[in-house]
Amino acid sequence: MRSKTRLLIAISALVLILIAIACQKLEQNEIEDSENETTELKNLQFSKEFDWQSTRIISLNFTSQSKQVIEVTSTDRTINYHKGIINASENKLIKISVPNSIKTLLINNEEYILSSDRITINNFSFNTAQHSKLNKVQNLTSDSDGDGIIDSQDDFPNDPDKAFLNYFPAAGYGSLAFEDLWPAKGDYDFNDLVVDYRFTTITNAQDYVVDIKASFVVKASGAFYANGFGFNLPTSKSGIEADLSISGYSILESYINLSGNGLEQSQSHPTVIVFDNIFNLLPHPGIGTGVNTETTAPFIPFETVDITLTPTQNTLIANDFNLVEWNPFIIVNMNRGVEVHLKD
Repeated sequence: MRSKTRLLIAISALVLILIAIACQKLEQNEIEDSENETTELKNLQFSKEFDWQSTRIISLNFTSQSKQVIEVTSTDRTINYHKGIINASENKLIKISVPNSIKTLLINNEEYILSSDRITINNFSFNTAQHSKLNKVQNLTSDSDGDGIIDSQDDFPNDPDKAFLNYFPAAGYGSLAFEDLWPAKGDYDFNDLVVDYRFTTITNAQDYVVDIKASFVVKASGAFYANGFGFNLPTSKSGIEADLSISGYSILESYINLSGNGLEQSQSHPTVIVFDNIFNLLPHPGIGTGVNTETTAPFIPFETVDITLTPTQNTLIANDFNLVEWNPFIIVNMNRGVEVHLKD
């Protein structure tokens, strides 16, 4: 009897072990099958509502009875989305780009819920007491440079020609990655041009743009093609080209035609060519297909191109440039008739 009992216990234990092994193998096979299913692009499925956007544009519409500073920040006050002036009886539109996860903003230290992508704030007023408390400001009248903006709100308190500093993207550099065979999929690795970007806009106490500095960090080119890079300003303001001067670009080839002010000729929108041949900035290491896209090839240091857009007179405001809707593109293999843009 004891022998039979021991035999049954042994058989039961063996069965349990076999079941456990079979379950592990089945689970592993499911994981491997799942991995195999997602390694090919043709197997990826996306919802029709998926728009590939990680940010959204918020339009803030203000009216005010008095001249005052407007400052828009994240709720923890670590990111400044906008800083500028609104005049008395002015209707002012401010466009900012925020991550999709952002649901609230601070406007002059007061919280506003982003219930939609367009927010209207009538009779906006500046909370002096709240500003003083949060910023520990004792003197709210000192104006060292005499430009009409008190020192506590002036990003350039000792320069009467400058007042406010704004960045796009606000939180740091953005990144762009292009596939140069589009609309063909090619290898679909989106490394044919990789470049980081950030715009710095300086405005004065009258809300006019003093200058815009655009910094482009060229990081990689996984292509045989000698691609160029540029961007359009999506402005609808007539005559903006006549009031702009562009400098800092890297144009060494002969296929780009510039006007005397540095903008490209014969374009429907103001067009800045940042560089015309990436290999003039990132020379090929001698092995591999491209630059900085293969671990077996030597690393080539990143190259930064700093573009400056300078208005020639006090006529342009930040909205005239509309940087949050800028239109970057690559020029494929120095063929000026072939451009690849972002989605939409």
